Amino acid sequence: MTGRQTLTGALAVDLGDGREIRHGQRAGHIHYTRQPRAVYTCLLCHQQEGPVTGAETVQRFVDSVRTIHAARCTAAAPTTERQAA
Repeated sequence: MTGRQTLTGALAVDLGDGREIRHGQRAGHIHYTRQPRAVYTCLLCHQQEGPVTGAETVQRFVDSVRTIHAARCTAAAPTTERQAA
């Protein structure tokens, strides 16, 4: 690694508890006893995105949360924009 790196956010993902269904029409699907969930906390502005639950929702959230939060993070905005808010 070169240069200094700064930790700006924390993404917590709980994969849930589930079992794969092996027989019948739903074979290959997962039956969850506890749904997956995720939450993102910005360490710059201390805002939280989420929590979200459900396998597909968590996957979409993880794929996009950094981009979505960057657009509304008050700490990442230039000083002039923060003063106007």
